[in-house]
Amino acid sequence: MLPIDELELRRQADEHNLIKYLFNGLFKAPIHNILEQGANVLDVGCGCGSWILDMAREYPRSTFAGVDVSPVFPRTGIPQNVRFRTHNLISSDMCLPYAAASFDFVFMRNMSLAIPEKDWSVLCNELVRVTKLGGYVELFETDFEPKRRGPQFADWNDKVMFTLRARGFNPHLAPKLEEPFKNQLLGVKKCFFSLPMGTWGGRTGTAAREMWSSYLRSFQPIMAMAMGLSNDKYNKLCEEALSEMDTSDTYCNVYNVVGRRPQTSDETNQNNVATAATPVGSERSNSRLKVRDDFDGVGSCTVNISRSTTPVGSDRSNSRLKVRDDFDGVGSRKVNNVATATTPVGSERSNSRLKVRDDFDSVGSRTVNNVATATTPVSSERSNSRLKVRDDFDSVGSRTVNNVATATTPVSSERSNSRLKVRDDFDGVGSCTVRSTTLAASLSR
Repeated sequence: MLPIDELELRRQADEHNLIKYLFNGLFKAPIHNILEQGANVLDVGCGCGSWILDMAREYPRSTFAGVDVSPVFPRTGIPQNVRFRTHNLISSDMCLPYAAASFDFVFMRNMSLAIPEKDWSVLCNELVRVTKLGGYVELFETDFEPKRRGPQFADWNDKVMFTLRARGFNPHLAPKLEEPFKNQLLGVKKCFFSLPMGTWGGRTGTAAREMWSSYLRSFQPIMAMAMGLSNDKYNKLCEEALSEMDTSDTYCNVYNVVGRRPQTSDETNQNNVATAATPVGSERSNSRLKVRDDFDGVGSCTVNISRSTTPVGSDRSNSRLKVRDDFDGVGSRKVNNVATATTPVGSERSNSRLKVRDDFDSVGSRTVNNVATATTPVSSERSNSRLKVRDDFDSVGSRTVNNVATATTPVSSERSNSRLKVRDDFDGVGSCTVRSTTLAASLSR
């Protein structure tokens, strides 16, 4: 859909670095050990090759294949464990040029503007076909309908969405990214990060703003005509739209889905999609948990984005995850970390000094997503078997940070209300999925 030119190649490289930084790594599938030992990996729609080249350098014992319709990948300086090839999926009826069960790990990112919606499920089936039994499939997709848009940007974005749909593409495919895999893969996990767009989001937001600036200009040949604008008027609209991002606190959601192909035909699909962050107002349930997630306007996040000015940081780590959260917010950091629990949400809890309804704060934004029983007292410490949590409250009696975990999941936290210094150590179930951070200086475009 987008023209393959220098601007688009630069946008792909910027997008790669942003997503790598946002998700704190190149992938989320639990395949690190296999990659270190040596695995076969496929990148579908590899573009300029940024992801596959980073992976090849990090895992020299593995072999990597990249396929794309355009030969825009590097011709020189390619690591010995990398092979690129051109292939047109649309003209080949969505068939990949590889034998069945060829790869331990199949990866695809931001292809919803390249593959018509009618072919999307066919391509997803093909990703599973070329994955080995027990291997992993992983996708990243951006939702191209950002939130909290200004009027000029909303006008442009709405017309882009209409034009893309008229041409058979679905720019709003990302929120249902897991759907084609529910009956094909096991342990499907879905999460998303809310990415700030504009200077309000610090360096991360500024970088995202530049990436969307490339989108606006890449669409010019199509959208200037669709909107009945001259090139000069279209460029002026682009500048106004970008300025609105800075003042409207615009953001977009980037989704990730990971699943494993069954080892044998006897291995049954549990059809349970674990979601690290869910759509606004949705309900998620399993046999032991029913949770109502009511998020504020910043969007279904595990860690809410705050408006930027003053950095506040925390490190959180487990065996495969280390996250640095650098927020630019003058307000307190709001952590809504959702993990498996056995008790309902939304109950009232009281003691002699405090009565709390875990829904929304005074300005209508949800501060607390706390899983607790109706009889759990709100006090300084709560303990259960292997769980001990210190609850700190701000000056107006609202919980600023609430950690949710199972009774068997160790949770340690340090919290101070002066400028909120937090140390959260979660396991893989309760790991943070959304961060609004300053872009690290070490990240190259």
